[in-house]
Amino acid sequence: GSAVNSSYSGQTTLAGGITRFEGDLPVGANSAFGNSAAPIVLTAGRDSGIPEIPLDTRLWAETDTVISRNITVAGNGVGTIRFGSSDGIQTVTMNGTLTLQRQLNLEFGQAAPNVLGAVAGFNGTITGPGSLTDHAGNYSSQRLSASNNYSGGTWLRSGVWELGHDAALGSGPVIAESFSPDATTTYVGSLSA
Repeated sequence: GSAVNSSYSGQTTLAGGITRFEGDLPVGANSAFGNSAAPIVLTAGRDSGIPEIPLDTRLWAETDTVISRNITVAGNGVGTIRFGSSDGIQTVTMNGTLTLQRQLNLEFGQAAPNVLGAVAGFNGTITGPGSLTDHAGNYSSQRLSASNNYSGGTWLRSGVWELGHDAALGSGPVIAESFSPDATTTYVGSLSA
């Protein structure tokens, strides 16, 4: 885990593994990842022992959280932001810019059946050539408010997607798929052609 209210001022780069944190991540104020305006970088270029499979880097918010710092997903692997405590019930608001150089997975803790679990609100812009993939449960909600211009595509697997703008899902392909026969995906808003 990461300590609350660290005061270092350099950039934070996470390279493989899971980093759990609690509390908000403001810009320019003490937080789990220091006192900085620099983006938090998820880079997964470390060798996993199998050259074709680099390690993922996971940033895991364990409590209700407001993330105002920018986040960049870079390197050779996949970045994952996990929302949801062990009971899966949590609200995370992301106000900073997400820059996707690679794939970003959104992962959600599992709430009890038929209970709305994690709610992730993205108020900042999502940009870059990378892709966005959800690993959400049926009872999660993703809210994308901005006009986003990431171009690597969006893979929607389940849950509720609230789209606050016609270009909320970027400029790449949108693919709806499911790993489970009982999974549902609901869209609130509209998609641009």
